[in-house]
Amino acid sequence: MGIKRLLTRLGWGGATVETVLRDEAVVPGGTIHGRIDIDGGEVDQRIDRLTTGLVVRLQDYSDVEFRRVEAGAAFRVAGGDTVTREFTMDVPWDMPVTVHRGQPLKGMDVGVNTQLHIAAAVDPGDFDPIAIAPLPAQAAVLDALAQMGFDFYSAVVKHGRIADAHAGAGTDRQRSPLFQEIKFYPPSGSRSPLDKLDVTFATDAEATDVILRAETFDGVMADAVKTSTAFTVAHGDATAPDWPALVGGWLATLPARRA
Repeated sequence: MGIKRLLTRLGWGGATVETVLRDEAVVPGGTIHGRIDIDGGEVDQRIDRLTTGLVVRLQDYSDVEFRRVEAGAAFRVAGGDTVTREFTMDVPWDMPVTVHRGQPLKGMDVGVNTQLHIAAAVDPGDFDPIAIAPLPAQAAVLDALAQMGFDFYSAVVKHGRIADAHAGAGTDRQRSPLFQEIKFYPPSGSRSPLDKLDVTFATDAEATDVILRAETFDGVMADAVKTSTAFTVAHGDATAPDWPALVGGWLATLPARRA
């Protein structure tokens, strides 16, 4: 038995964990519902804590945690037995969007990370992807851009303040140290000076600020000229803005490319 306990502490034959999510997709400000199954290994083990977190996985495969909650107090799991715990977790309003129209946004990887906290043993964690769907205002913006012919090509999550990255289009709704940029190419054949368009959402319980940043390149060796603007839409606003008109009107104000 002593050998089995030693191997268990090193990660062989110990308890394993599997998280089962009940929601195919959630929205910012919503709630994740799930179940955690802990299967006992070859020996009895004491689980000191059971936690689950909501994380964004970056391009270097490091995880940035938005939230972590307790999913179970200390308990014992006997070898060969299964213990199940239910959990719920609120989704922060400023979570990055990972899908649009049912299609994943390239570059986004968000999931629920469950951890068994076991003293003096390897933690058999579990990572389960979950889709973050846009709120109605966010979906309206993305739909409008698709209607206008913009082509999505990637999305990224960055560290920092939106106000610092988008001069002239600050927002006080940002709560986390991260923000998302959803990147588009302009419509094919467009005569606009626009070369790229970034969309950022800053959301709280009352409304969403939509920050748009246009990038234009005036010559091959020149640095990009970045121009930003922002619009606000309340979650309960019954009259949705005419987003194609708003976006098109703003793009029309961009300075023309020099000959």
